[in-house]
Amino acid sequence: EAKAALATAQQGEQAAQAPATAAAKTLARATAQQKVAEAGLANIKKQVATATAALAAAEKAAQDFEKAAEEKTQAAAQAAAKRKAAVDAAAALAQTQQSEQAAQAQVTAAAQKLTEAQTQKTAADEALANATNQVATAAAASQAAEQAALAVEATAKQAAEDAAKPDAEKK
Repeated sequence: EAKAALATAQQGEQAAQAPATAAAKTLARATAQQKVAEAGLANIKKQVATATAALAAAEKAAQDFEKAAEEKTQAAAQAAAKRKAAVDAAAALAQTQQSEQAAQAQVTAAAQKLTEAQTQKTAADEALANATNQVATAAAASQAAEQAALAVEATAKQAAEDAAKPDAEKK
């Protein structure tokens, strides 16, 4: 019975090892995905800052050219071109902001996956520790049963030897 309990406990330990390994791999993937998403978000934030600066510069230039356009026709054409650049920069800024929002969603999702993976790993680690404790307990019980069996065997052997002796030797 003790050997069967030991075997059962070892099977439980092996069964707990697979989810623990899978949870560790899921945790590693989620951590990597979060790092990639955070790097993308940082890059997009830099692009937003650059686009914002370009928009401000383009708008200022457009205003400057509008003032000069009142005096010169050629300056009016240049002001229109600068305005178009400002509109293009505003469109680029809007697109970059949308990309930033998408990247932020990815970072949030990766953080959630990371939390879930950590929870799964903790549960799997606890199950593994429990199975390991059961294996140790079963091993100790198996060893005690083995020693008891050896003691009973030795006593039985001694009793058989005593019974086999002639009555004269027993006294």
